[in-house]
Amino acid sequence: MTRITAELEEVRAFYAQLAAASAREAGRSIDRDFLERLEQAYAAVPREDFCGEGPWTVPTIAGTFATPSADPVFLYQNILVALDVEKGINNGEPFLHARQIGSIRPAVGESLVHVGAGTGYYTAILSLLVGQSGHVDAYEIETDLAESAELNLTAYENVTVIAASGAGQIGEADVIYVSAGAPCPPLDWLTALNEDGRLLFPWRAGPRESVAMRIERKAKGLAARAVMPAYYIELEGLPEMEEPKRTPSASDVWRIRSVWPSAEHEPDDTALAVYDELWFSSKAVE
Repeated sequence: MTRITAELEEVRAFYAQLAAASAREAGRSIDRDFLERLEQAYAAVPREDFCGEGPWTVPTIAGTFATPSADPVFLYQNILVALDVEKGINNGEPFLHARQIGSIRPAVGESLVHVGAGTGYYTAILSLLVGQSGHVDAYEIETDLAESAELNLTAYENVTVIAASGAGQIGEADVIYVSAGAPCPPLDWLTALNEDGRLLFPWRAGPRESVAMRIERKAKGLAARAVMPAYYIELEGLPEMEEPKRTPSASDVWRIRSVWPSAEHEPDDTALAVYDELWFSSKAVE
């Protein structure tokens, strides 16, 4: 039998097709143009440029594995790649990110904030989605990772790397994409959203509930919904907060339809999760 070996470019192109297919799970209404742009972005960004020197360490539930060699072909599958084993920091699963990015659909020309940029792989993909007329502020609190991101993203002229947490004031944005878990979204993220702005963050809603949460600023409030289960390490730099006044159950998380700053609207009988500065409701934004 003749052995056929695919070229790296062909492997990356197939990987990009699968990533775009994963994004379709975020909603049936995703338009073909966005999926094509997402596929092109995944195909254009070499993952090996952001994962350090191979062979690479791949964490799994069953333990860690090393790729057989430093051949980049091993990176083009839906796997984690360790960036800092001791701290549990990884380059996340590509198809999970594709689905999350598909839920917020960054558009050409938009301003985007990426919190928890790591070494910049998903930042690079996001920068291609907003294009040269858009801009990405990439926050990374780990100094060594921020330095790597700065170097890795040199060719992406619409990206600014900021060596900070991103958990505080970040400036106005059309899209905020968070790659680290938070027990409660900082109010600064909500106030930073422009009209029609979208926030996607991993919400550690309870001991066993961790979901990617999508929030969108509409004319009459902030619409919210859980997109998918998502487990991330906790975002550093978050302010200390008191115990939640109400913690959502596993079923409550999926019933949420809006979020409200407490200073604007006190919690009512639709509240499913209540924190110091904001609360989540089962009532949809009109």
